[in-house]
Amino acid sequence: MTDLFCETSCGFIRVHLLHHGAPAPFYGLQMMEALCRPGCVIGPDTLFHMPDELETAGLLRSEPVSVNDRLRRD
Repeated sequence: MTDLFCETSCGFIRVHLLHHGAPAPFYGLQMMEALCRPGCVIGPDTLFHMPDELETAGLLRSEPVSVNDRLRRD
């Protein structure tokens, strides 16, 4: 049952990432803030690979952007 719960939760997170990624660029901290509601804790390790998986599937795309002399993918 735990695997089913985990896969279902991850599915909802992926849909949420697609929802926020469609209208405008976003980055990880924005996603964590949007997903974390009272009683819901999502850490960076949960989100780390999801945008890459969605990009590989052709559902999102990223572009490198320089912010404060650091390279970030939006």
